Amino acid sequence: MTRVSANTTLFWKLFVPIFYLTIFGMLGLVILFEMGAEFSFFQSLYVKVSYVMMYIALITFMYFTIFKIKRVEMDETNFIATNYFKTYRYAISDIKEYHTYNFILFRLHSIHLISKGNFGKKIRFIPYLVGIQSITENYSEWRKLIQKDK
Repeated sequence: MTRVSANTTLFWKLFVPIFYLTIFGMLGLVILFEMGAEFSFFQSLYVKVSYVMMYIALITFMYFTIFKIKRVEMDETNFIATNYFKTYRYAISDIKEYHTYNFILFRLHSIHLISKGNFGKKIRFIPYLVGIQSITENYSEWRKLIQKDK
């Protein structure tokens, strides 16, 4: 198996959400329940409601973006996708399309399955370009799929 997802996947998938939920959750509790005069700015109902709305909005954003990222490994006929808790193997014949999305700061790859798998119809991952290059050089089936996207 060749790893084709970046090492930063672990950072984005686990560290960022846990850090955000912990630090900003505790800050939110302080803002909501602090009654001291030294924090008079946080006594406003507008500030409390705004903070809670922003906290929930960012959690929702992370759910629909960061939580969808998977770690992916490939070999000649299969690929493995994991969310660091569950791992599933798919055959290359299960793939309908392979897409590359270029954003300003990063690149995202997406594997579209023919039918819904355990992680849904799309498996997204942050690419490890050396791994992608190795796969396309060594395995013709993957080369056809990945170069079809370009």
